[in-house]
Amino acid sequence: MKLSTLFDPIEKLITEHGSAAIQEKHIALLREQLTILKDKFSVLEAENHTLKSENQNLETENKQLKKIIDAFHKIPPKKEYVCPRCHEPAFKLMKQLPHPNLFFANSGATVRLHRCEKCNYEETT
Repeated sequence: MKLSTLFDPIEKLITEHGSAAIQEKHIALLREQLTILKDKFSVLEAENHTLKSENQNLETENKQLKKIIDAFHKIPPKKEYVCPRCHEPAFKLMKQLPHPNLFFANSGATVRLHRCEKCNYEETT
């Protein structure tokens, strides 16, 4: 019987035992990495939830601001009825009289008195 044949079972036992120890270390390392990844996943999941909530709030605020801007940019039907002081569409024609200068009055010119119903500003044209 050869000497190498005698040591084959011992070599096989050492190799298998060494492989099992190495595999055990690899499994332990993988478990550790899995735990770390689970923790990171939980943190990222919470952060994602927070960001989605913030995004929803910002979208709502954006819609409200767009409505305000649209309302601000709406032009009244006739520009001449906007009060030059308060910029409200409450400027009304109160009186229309013949022009005080007879030359202009005879040619049909008139003087108009406008008053704002909100701020009581008056203007003659």
